[in-house]
Amino acid sequence: MTRPRIIGNTSLATRLAMVALIVTLVSLAITAAVGLARGSELADEIADDRFVSVASSRGDALEAAATSYERSLVALASSPAAADAIVALGEAYLELNGQPVDPAATNDVTEYYLSDVVPALEDVRDSRVGAAFLVPDGDAAVYLQNAYSIPRAPGDDTGSTDDDDEPVVTIEPDLVTDAGDGSTYSEIHPTVHQVYGQIAAQSGFDDLFLIDARADTIVYSVRKRIDFGTSLDLGPHSGSALARLLDGFADADRPVGRFSDFSAYVPALEEPTTFVASPVFDGSTLVGYIAASLTVEPFDSILSGDGAWDGFGDSGDAYLVGTDATMRSTTRAFAESPSTYLAITSEPGPSQLTDAQRRRMSATGTTSLVQPVDRQLVLAATESGGITDVVDHLGRDVRLVYRPIDIPGPTWMVFAQVDSDELDRPIEDYARIMLFAVALFIVVVTFVAVRWSTRLMAPIRSIAERLRRVRAASETGERLEMSDLDDAEDGPTEYRELSDNVDQMLRRLGERRADIEAHAKERTSLLQQFLPASVARRSEESGGEVLDHVQHASVVVVHVDGLGDLVGDAPEDEVRNLLGDLVDEVDALAAQHGLERIKLIGSTYYAVCGVSRPYLDHAPRAVDFALDARALVAELTRDDLHTSVGVSAGPVSVGLAARSALVYDVWGETVTEAEGLARSASSDTVVVSDAVRSQLPSSFVTTGDAGGAVAVTARVAQSEVSS
Repeated sequence: MTRPRIIGNTSLATRLAMVALIVTLVSLAITAAVGLARGSELADEIADDRFVSVASSRGDALEAAATSYERSLVALASSPAAADAIVALGEAYLELNGQPVDPAATNDVTEYYLSDVVPALEDVRDSRVGAAFLVPDGDAAVYLQNAYSIPRAPGDDTGSTDDDDEPVVTIEPDLVTDAGDGSTYSEIHPTVHQVYGQIAAQSGFDDLFLIDARADTIVYSVRKRIDFGTSLDLGPHSGSALARLLDGFADADRPVGRFSDFSAYVPALEEPTTFVASPVFDGSTLVGYIAASLTVEPFDSILSGDGAWDGFGDSGDAYLVGTDATMRSTTRAFAESPSTYLAITSEPGPSQLTDAQRRRMSATGTTSLVQPVDRQLVLAATESGGITDVVDHLGRDVRLVYRPIDIPGPTWMVFAQVDSDELDRPIEDYARIMLFAVALFIVVVTFVAVRWSTRLMAPIRSIAERLRRVRAASETGERLEMSDLDDAEDGPTEYRELSDNVDQMLRRLGERRADIEAHAKERTSLLQQFLPASVARRSEESGGEVLDHVQHASVVVVHVDGLGDLVGDAPEDEVRNLLGDLVDEVDALAAQHGLERIKLIGSTYYAVCGVSRPYLDHAPRAVDFALDARALVAELTRDDLHTSVGVSAGPVSVGLAARSALVYDVWGETVTEAEGLARSASSDTVVVSDAVRSQLPSSFVTTGDAGGAVAVTARVAQSEVSS
């Protein structure tokens, strides 16, 4: 018995279609397997690189912020005004310490501690607090806390304005500025408070202290908490992190900034606090210290991107960790939902915390100094950065990036993490999409293979039909006319036509691609001629629109006086050469100082520092450029032209719109302020805003009101400043 030949009974066209389909499926299966494996690895690498980049940027931002705080303290400590204020307040403090305190004042201070301070501390600690260990025993401390620290009813403070009846701007505007008791301290305090209160508010400090080196006494603070007027050597807060930080300056012979680790600071109701301080010298004599306190809030803001968590996805988190394997900032889960976080950490398991720990989190509003992390990871992070898969403090599988933070003082690490499920989700989506594409491709290939085999066999079928007709005619004896066979298809001609059409199509595509590339190169060249390199690149990537908001930049507006008279009197060629040389020289000077020209309107030159490339010292660079530009214009024009310059610092918006015309500009209140300063400046004068002045080192010589815009006349060598 003969077996049926299934394949032998199929047509040639079907066989061709099956062969094409089998070859395609095998190739597709191999390609899909390799592509899926390599795609998964590549997606994993891209996700890791992106997350490491985000984590590193947060660490860099923390280091930059810490450096800025440290430099601000050193700049304040280097100012002679700080030494003068500490000496004056210290003498006034000693004067108060030599006078007996009114018993009523002592009773008021004691009552304030019993009714306000102690209950607030007990709420945080959930235990009894002895007031006797907190109330100061020095006459001056009791006197000052009674006069300045105890909250007063509205209307009690009659000295909270300056000489021009303008309200004092501080981070604690409701506190008493002048006790009105006629004491030497009360005469000095309003002036000091006006200056350092504004500095604290503008710098983002939680509090700012002036400390007399004699017994390390806090003779001034902005907030006037219960540490005000006390000695950090012998007083109730002698064991605080601030006191230990000052002990570390025993060998210092010049102003130098240093941080303390975060700690539960009692005067701040045990809110996690870090301090940055610097010694203050009068000549070579140590007169005291200037210190500032910071809560976790500015660090949380940097780590979270002001709460937006850009680049961290739905589950990403970043937090600061100390060497004791405890957080120094607020974790994202707690910040977004404290109640949910406290509920999770109350359940049995690896994430469970004690009642005392959860109570402190709830009272202080942060996980800082409470939430523990993996100690082994902390040990690894103190040495170098890395990335690993771990189970986090809430029992979640995460990918963790860690790196140490380089700041003077404590050892901190940045931990950044994201849930493994979220990190693997793009890979899973890629696999699903690829499988769907493979299935769709199989359907398409099957249809195309059938159509292709049918068309490929058309000439053969035509020949077979002609042979059949010839055979049928021969069997029946019918006469077959040759005209009956003329309808056969000419297969080779169709193939040649198809080949010719493909060649023409490829040639046209090549010509079109060449035209597109030529236009792209021409546009790129044009952008690079008129824009900064980074802006030109981003314009190409974004389709012509770029918009950024820069928080820290300096704007310089140089107005050239006398240009109209010079142009009217000189020959046209000489004017053109002079203006061209002048602009080229000023542009070169701007590049030398790290600035870039934004626009040139008439006789006004606009430049900015800190936009395309961030600079921590953007203000000093801008003022240096202004002084050199003033000298350059005078030198090139032989004093025929004069300049009036305005310099301002702060946030700016920088943008490029290229839909109809190429326009690149910087705007904002900072630019407007710089323009106003330039218009109001007298000839050959560089006028800077108060924000710029506060960032200038002592080597710049300034004149004018310390509370507003001042003129910078020159910059002296560091050796001359020290002398």
